Amino acid sequence: MINMDENSKKFLENIHKTNILLYLFVIAFGLYLLTKSILFAFLAGASLIGTFLLDILVGAIAEGWKKELIEVAKAFFIALALWYGMQFLLGTSVPISGVVSCSLLPSYERGDFVIVQGINAESINAPAVEITRQELEALIKSKVGCGPNGPANYVCQEFCPRISSATKEIIGYSPECVRTITINSSLSGITSVSENLTNDIIVYATKINGSYINMDIVHRAFLKLKVGSDYYILTKGDNNNYMDISYFDIVRAQDVKGKVIFRIPILGYVKLFISGPQYYGEPEGCDTILMH
Repeated sequence: MINMDENSKKFLENIHKTNILLYLFVIAFGLYLLTKSILFAFLAGASLIGTFLLDILVGAIAEGWKKELIEVAKAFFIALALWYGMQFLLGTSVPISGVVSCSLLPSYERGDFVIVQGINAESINAPAVEITRQELEALIKSKVGCGPNGPANYVCQEFCPRISSATKEIIGYSPECVRTITINSSLSGITSVSENLTNDIIVYATKINGSYINMDIVHRAFLKLKVGSDYYILTKGDNNNYMDISYFDIVRAQDVKGKVIFRIPILGYVKLFISGPQYYGEPEGCDTILMH
């Protein structure tokens, strides 16, 4: 049992019984969705964590720490078993993920909770072009938004219309955005591939100069490059102007965690709230959507 005066025990038990922290989470969460205020995001995260901690504390007051820790350990191992079970059934090390940015609007929104299924690069639903190893090295050598990049040419449209996320009316234009990739390959000749919003959404480990930056990205596969028996993926967010390779390393087959097979709106915010303040503010680009 916990050594605590009766008034303190009753105070904590009353808070627990009335579910004040849970109600606070619901209210703060709702206000955050309406305002996107960092303050409400902090309150939602703090109240959610506080709900779990209070439940543990009240259990320890009633039954003692030993029994409560056993219950917590049971819950932990059940969660662990479910996690590894999902990994086995879905064939991926990351069976669930969350969308943390607005780069996939309007197909996927920030706060979406996604289910991920393992997939090999060859089976990803996206066009494929065969190139040589030398052509691949030339492609990844420089990072450009539009124009020639080794055997690839990122063909951009000028003045890409953007609509308001709220009103769906045109409110401005991006100076340019990639719409087509033309590959001039010594093996496949000249191939033009245009953006296709039916291609697979994949989850992949993000790297810069070969180093993992502790972030997985959820973006759409634009084009697969076949180099011998290896595959590399060119990806792009539907709401982004440029290809991911303009900022990060090219996606290798071993970087792919899987493809998205299902999404649950809003539930992914729970992950954002408990991940820390760096995810509380709304990222740039959430107020507009690139028209396709």
